[in-house]
Amino acid sequence: EEAEAALRRVSRLSGGDPSPLARAGDAWRGRDPARAAALYLEALGRAEIAGGQAALRSRLWASLGDLALAAGDGAAAGERYRSASALAPPGAEARLIAAKRAAAADPALARAVAPWLLGGGDPVAAGALLAASDHPLARYLDARAALARGDGRRARERLEGLEAGLLPDPATGAEARRLAGESACAAGDRAAGASALRALAGQTRGEAERERIEDAARRCEFEEREHRGPAE
Repeated sequence: EEAEAALRRVSRLSGGDPSPLARAGDAWRGRDPARAAALYLEALGRAEIAGGQAALRSRLWASLGDLALAAGDGAAAGERYRSASALAPPGAEARLIAAKRAAAADPALARAVAPWLLGGGDPVAAGALLAASDHPLARYLDARAALARGDGRRARERLEGLEAGLLPDPATGAEARRLAGESACAAGDRAAGASALRALAGQTRGEAERERIEDAARRCEFEEREHRGPAE
């Protein structure tokens, strides 16, 4: 209650900025989802009146989708994620929304991946659900988690044979191919990993993303020159 009051004051002093209301919704999210939803909707209304602020509006729609997905209302979650997707800039946030939309449309998939995507719960239990599922999205998320903790072999195993076209959107498919190259490097097969990353960079149009992939290839090649052998 005190946090919400303070954030409302921030909003008022900032000329009605809806961002502090979004943060107030975040503060309520774990304790009172209904209150969080009301604050997100209030912030969304202000953002729409003000015009612009596409990134904030996307985030608010996604937050409303998260509340619906956590409550088991896949239809409502899907509608809200669809609104978020229309406003989201390309990148990690857009891929996350696409993954959540896929979960909202498939109850079995939601049981496997929603605890991980939504966070806030037991990460070990959420990770175990990913590991137990053979769905392409679960395998992709499991591989990402494995690579983040330095387990290149596990990441490579989960990505092996994964059809990128079965993932929620082309951007996630491209990200899976990048992860496959990085996981090969992390697993010690650096020549194959660097080659895969170089090939992917050659197929990538966006300059920033291409540079990101080329940087991963350079790091892999550096490791190969320095260590000349399988990863420990």
